[in-house]
Amino acid sequence: MNFNWIKYHRRSLLNSAIIVITLGVLAGRFFLTDPDPTPHTDGLYESWIQGFHNTEEMLEALRHVELTTEQSAQIAQRLIGQGKGQQAEHFARIPIENLRIILPEYAEFAENGVRMAKGKFEEAFESALSLKEDLIDQGKKETLLYGFNLLRLTSLACELQKQEGLIRQELENFLVNGTESAQVLKKVIPEAFR
Repeated sequence: MNFNWIKYHRRSLLNSAIIVITLGVLAGRFFLTDPDPTPHTDGLYESWIQGFHNTEEMLEALRHVELTTEQSAQIAQRLIGQGKGQQAEHFARIPIENLRIILPEYAEFAENGVRMAKGKFEEAFESALSLKEDLIDQGKKETLLYGFNLLRLTSLACELQKQEGLIRQELENFLVNGTESAQVLKKVIPEAFR
């Protein structure tokens, strides 16, 4: 199995954090409520999200207005997609904290995506190892989250040149275990099977 593609698909792996942040928004909609679902942002959010005048000054101004969980998540998603992990952290905080209340392991996975976007690979690696052990302890070794976390660990192990063989073998074992989660993960990473 060729895992060199991971180095060239880092953005796709970071997008998995976006997916989890989106889950946080959805979970927040069903289980949590924002204090004011339509806070007054002086049109800043609307202008920024539509792409008008996306300046650093506007982004800084958005840091000082009350945004909904959904608005914060959308800004964080866009910033992660643009490779601006440092700036995304502020906006990802609220959606991740909301997700932590309902699905703490997904919050940890999302937070790890932000760490990766900020270039904190060593910290992300240690956190992903801890999440893997937590999922095993919870009996969630066959879940899609476990598989995505193994994929992330493989990427980080390649980046850091740590435990590559062991983690790669764990991912390979997961992918051949025949579960629905393994089948879904195989569809997400078809390049690994060519």
